[in-house]
Amino acid sequence: MLLIKKTKITFFLTIMTVHILCADVLTIEDFDSYADTSSMQNNVTTFGAAAQVGLPTLATGSGADNSNAAHVLLTWEHGNNANLSLTNLNPAARRLIEGSSIQLSVHLETAEGYSATANPTGVKLAIEGANNAIWQTKPQFAVQPASGAFYKLAFTISTTDMENVSATDATLAETIASIRSIRFRFENDVQANVFENAYIDSVVSVTNPESEPSTGTIIQLGSIELLERYVN
Repeated sequence: MLLIKKTKITFFLTIMTVHILCADVLTIEDFDSYADTSSMQNNVTTFGAAAQVGLPTLATGSGADNSNAAHVLLTWEHGNNANLSLTNLNPAARRLIEGSSIQLSVHLETAEGYSATANPTGVKLAIEGANNAIWQTKPQFAVQPASGAFYKLAFTISTTDMENVSATDATLAETIASIRSIRFRFENDVQANVFENAYIDSVVSVTNPESEPSTGTIIQLGSIELLERYVN
């Protein structure tokens, strides 16, 4: 006689919770769209006692990964600061948020025929708003990259790391809501016969990683039935 035995097996199916971390990266300037120095100078300028005022040059193939870079000659014999200013920003870069950061690649090297700096050059971020306020990295948060190679620098946009250095009384939030220019300020002591090359590349803004909404954790009870046949 053929008998059929029914066996019920209970199981648990768990769907795991997944959090996805992502960062929003916006390219502000990579200098690769310019055909020559003249076209770059429409959007990129320099000023300060240690800068050749208004005369950054396009350094083709001198950026990180052989991309283009902006070249600034830092003439420390003539002053203690030089500033690279990015103007005519794309619309997305004219409005940033607190807590995000601005990152760039920088290569500093002693200019041929001149002496090296006695101390490392400091770099600060400065943001000029349409309201004429200028918020700049505080001295204790200036970055001092070593000479001779490209380094990626990151500056946090926050009231902890930045201060208002202008005569305009405006908050950081008000200033970065409508940005006129983004600047990088190079600082060092006045030193005779000391010139330094600065190559700036790949300027981006990066938001803090955020978790996407979770689907939750679901535990589902289910069962299957196995049919076994045997002969008595």
